[in-house]
Amino acid sequence: ERGLSVILDVVYNHLGPEGNYLGQFGPYFTHTTRTPWGDAINMEETGSDHVRHYFLENIRYWVQVFDVDGFRLDAIHAIRDQTPVPFLTDLSRLARALSFEKGRRIHLIGESHSNDRRTVLPEEVNGIGLSSQWSDDFHHALHVTLTGETEGYYQDFRGVADLPAIVREGFLYQGQYAPSFGRRRGSSPCGLSGASFVVFSQNHDQVGNRALADRMSSSLSFEKLRFAAAITILSPFLPLLFMGEEFGEPNPFHYFTSHGDTGLIEAVREGRKREFSQFSWTGDVPDPQDPGVFHESKLSGIVGESRTEEGKRLLAFYRELIRLRKDEPALSPPRVFPGPPVKVLSGDPALLTVLREGGGERCLLVFHLASTESVSLETGISLPGDWERVIDSEEERFGGSGETLPILLSAFCDRGHLLPFQNAVYRERRS
Repeated sequence: ERGLSVILDVVYNHLGPEGNYLGQFGPYFTHTTRTPWGDAINMEETGSDHVRHYFLENIRYWVQVFDVDGFRLDAIHAIRDQTPVPFLTDLSRLARALSFEKGRRIHLIGESHSNDRRTVLPEEVNGIGLSSQWSDDFHHALHVTLTGETEGYYQDFRGVADLPAIVREGFLYQGQYAPSFGRRRGSSPCGLSGASFVVFSQNHDQVGNRALADRMSSSLSFEKLRFAAAITILSPFLPLLFMGEEFGEPNPFHYFTSHGDTGLIEAVREGRKREFSQFSWTGDVPDPQDPGVFHESKLSGIVGESRTEEGKRLLAFYRELIRLRKDEPALSPPRVFPGPPVKVLSGDPALLTVLREGGGERCLLVFHLASTESVSLETGISLPGDWERVIDSEEERFGGSGETLPILLSAFCDRGHLLPFQNAVYRERRS
């Protein structure tokens, strides 16, 4: 009724360790491999046709009975399947059939850390055929830029130095050696659409899997929060927002459980501690079984509202960014990526300038990547024509210090400078 799509998070790589009795009724689990979260689903061995059918019918059920519009598929890299026609390909075929039946597209979004282009390639070119897939690279490079953390899987990223390549191509790792994986990782994204990638500055995993489950709003400056919002929403990809980030939600989002088996409870507690051993995070790890941990994870206010003045201004910034993304043809995800619709023009290492084109329009995005000093806009732009400013993160309505960038850009005007982590959007003026 409100024109909203519903995307459901489904897990087809493992089942929960408690209350899980499917193995008593059929060959639902494989004995040759496990996932980090328990026994793997049998997608390729004896009896797997019936197992696959069970999960395919699960998708059909959600679409036909509840009118769900799409699915986020959890950790597809943990689905063990070497059959000629993988389960995920069967899933894509079913989604296409249901799309035809419903008269609207059913979306499939794969969560994966593999950076595998085949995930979103059509089946006719030996792809799996999903609609989009996660880009953890975007999150990790942005997180290193904003926090300086370089431990665990963040050791694979250099922060500021990596952002231009990721904004231009979607993946950073395209077959290079990744230290935290201990092997080469990824494939080339060349020829994929911008909508093939889902990007984020926070999500339930990246917050919940921190020792203290702290959100960025608990440690980053207001300037950095605005920066994270702008580079995510204005990217040439599909942005995902984590509940409450749009108004700087201060509460943590813990990993919490409600198990009944005492042995399982203790195993989860110890497992969480081991998980954080590769990071130097301080403080006691909260007990996932403690009801207080669950209650502490609830939002402090209503989604879309804020009790603080700073939160209201951050929310206004998010709303304006989303409006621009919808209204400006140049800010839609490009059909082919990388290519002419997305050009990185940076001349100064501390300045990321991105030219977006589409619908006969052009927009210029400028981001200051450093936290120490201002940078001249002149060093990163050498475009002809006249450009008008449409948004500046330092506007007072967004909690900024007042605009420091000119309303109009041309070859004959002072182009101004950007404060640390300031960002802005310019639209080309048509004669």
